[in-house]
Amino acid sequence: MQRKQQQKELPPSQNMMAIILQSIPKEAKVTKIEYEGPRIA
Repeated sequence: MQRKQQQKELPPSQNMMAIILQSIPKEAKVTKIEYEGPRIA
């Protein structure tokens, strides 16, 4: 019996927040982004 790899994909909103956090300079000291709603303004 083969075990399936348990690879969890992030929901689109969390993936988008991760991309935004990675693109902000570390000097900005941003540690959290809150997302509300279906769209990003």
